[in-house]
Amino acid sequence: MKNILIVGANGFYGRILFRYLFGLNKFNLINLDIFNPNADNLNFFQGDVLKINLFEVFKSFKFDTVIHLASEIDFSSSDQNSLYENNVHLTRILLDFSLKTGVRKIIFTSSNSIFLGRLSLDINESQPTFPIDLYGQSKVESERILLERSSDIQVNIVRCPIIMDSGRVGILSVLFELVKANSTLWILGSSSVKHDVLYAGDLNLAIEKLILRDISGVFNLSSGEPCSIHDIYEYLIQYSGSKSKIRSLPNFFIYLLKFLYAAKLSPLGPYQLQMLTNNFSFDNRKARLDLEWIPTLNARSLFLIAYTNYVNSIHEQGERSNSGIVRTGLLSLLKYIKF
Repeated sequence: MKNILIVGANGFYGRILFRYLFGLNKFNLINLDIFNPNADNLNFFQGDVLKINLFEVFKSFKFDTVIHLASEIDFSSSDQNSLYENNVHLTRILLDFSLKTGVRKIIFTSSNSIFLGRLSLDINESQPTFPIDLYGQSKVESERILLERSSDIQVNIVRCPIIMDSGRVGILSVLFELVKANSTLWILGSSSVKHDVLYAGDLNLAIEKLILRDISGVFNLSSGEPCSIHDIYEYLIQYSGSKSKIRSLPNFFIYLLKFLYAAKLSPLGPYQLQMLTNNFSFDNRKARLDLEWIPTLNARSLFLIAYTNYVNSIHEQGERSNSGIVRTGLLSLLKYIKF
């Protein structure tokens, strides 16, 4: 049975992936995260990769695959330069550990943030990256570091848009609170801007296939069915029973939101503003062909799943970045606008 090390195992997606792989009963899973999962798990190790000695901690294990999910996220970090350095250094450490201990394969989850400067529909794997923030730059540099050693170890990079499932909250809590309060839902600029997302269950299947196959490469993953922001809002309103109305704001409001972010009065940073005002989708044909992978859920369905879970769950400030609510700052006033 293959030994699999999941780094970042207690994050939003890490917990989902662990449950999925554990249920397959095909792998021996060893989990590492800086945060304790508050659950009995004999194969869980708590520690910061940047501070611990992986060779000492895992001296009794021989890993077949390392799954690298760990990173600092832009809106959860107060120091963007530190975020970049930590994310890149973490990748170097995991690669060095993998090469020196004979790991067969490393799987790294990258992000659509590496294309924020040229968002468009149907972005494929051959298009040049264009990050505009330090989080995206850290993902680009991590990809480069790994691919540079792909002749020595199988490297699989999976580029993901926002990963959606029940339990996904994070920055979406801004939208979900407005729907829940029957408040006005705002669209910046064009109502036809389209987004694509990725179902966590579909990402699980892609990672399972990558573990089992002797293959290297970069794969763009997405649902393949981008939906307009207006359609997503309408779908949420219809199926949640909310009385919210949809209204548009002119593009000059973007400058106000940029100012509020710089003043630490809003959680909407460069990534969120770009995604709210530009089309985005990945071309996932390579994954469909090379991995025989087929996505199952689209953006409308996934936003409703995440919202339904949100209203039925208790979330606390300060919880993990993508599974807890964020501090909305002045945006909390939007709850009182209903027309």
